Amino acid sequence: MVVGSEVVAEKADAARSNLMADGLADYVDLRTGDARSTLADPGGPVDLLLLDGGPGLYLDILQLLIPCLRVGSVVVADNIEDSEDEPHPYARWVRDPANGFVSNSITLKGGTEYSVWVGKRDDD
Repeated sequence: MVVGSEVVAEKADAARSNLMADGLADYVDLRTGDARSTLADPGGPVDLLLLDGGPGLYLDILQLLIPCLRVGSVVVADNIEDSEDEPHPYARWVRDPANGFVSNSITLKGGTEYSVWVGKRDDD
């Protein structure tokens, strides 16, 4: 099952229409609204999290969903290009091993961070 969230109602409606036309609507739970609310209960474990749309909200959304991640879950965050002086705040957080991820940037336009949840150690 794919669970998605779209804050713009018109975009969500267009996506639902496309999913219906392609016969995929039964496999997608598309929720309309702020992901910090709509994904508060994703409905089960999360194996893959794609963050694309509001880089300033990525860390809030990720931290909300950490309890639902399985060890080995992949998180991909798009559009978080580092500045010349320092990494994007989201990237800096997931790159800190104390937060339970192994993470690295992928050289794609706009910056992309690829992270794997390894979990927190009991002594953290």
